[in-house]
Amino acid sequence: MKRKLIKGGIPLREILLRIKRGELQLFNDILNEYLPLVYNSVAKSLSRKEADKITVDIFIDLYKKIQNYHIWNNPDTFIEKNIRRNFSKYNIIICDQVDQTAPPIVLRNILIALSNRTIKKKRIYSLFLVPLTVIVISIFLMLYYEAYSAKVV
Repeated sequence: MKRKLIKGGIPLREILLRIKRGELQLFNDILNEYLPLVYNSVAKSLSRKEADKITVDIFIDLYKKIQNYHIWNNPDTFIEKNIRRNFSKYNIIICDQVDQTAPPIVLRNILIALSNRTIKKKRIYSLFLVPLTVIVISIFLMLYYEAYSAKVV
C-alpha cells in the first residue's frame, strides 16, 4: 500500500498543511491516489452498497484527522496509517490489486460530504464573527459619542 504522493515537488507535510487550511483540491489528489485501492479492498469484503458507504466514511475520517492534527510525526505514513486503522476497524483486508474503479457516486458523495463540512465550519465562524463585529462597532460609536459630547458641552 506504500504510495508516494508528491504534487509538483511539494512535500507531503506541506500538502497536509494546505489541506488543513482549506485547499480541497489537494485532498482531491489524495482521493485520486488512494480511492481505487480503498474501494477495491472494501468491495472485496462487503456488498457494493456497504462498500460505497464505508469508502466515503474512510475518506471523511481521513479528512477529519488532517484537520485535527497539528504536527505530523511522519507525514509520509500518515495517510496509510489512518487508512489501515479504518480497515482494521471494519475488518477489511487490504488488497494490492486494483480490479475495478470506484463508482463515480462514491467520489461524488465524498466531495459533497467535504463541502458540507467546510460550509458548516464557515457558518459557525460567521456566527461568532458577526456579533463580535457588532459589539466592536457599538463600543467604538459609544466612545466616539462620549468624546464628541464632551467637546460640545
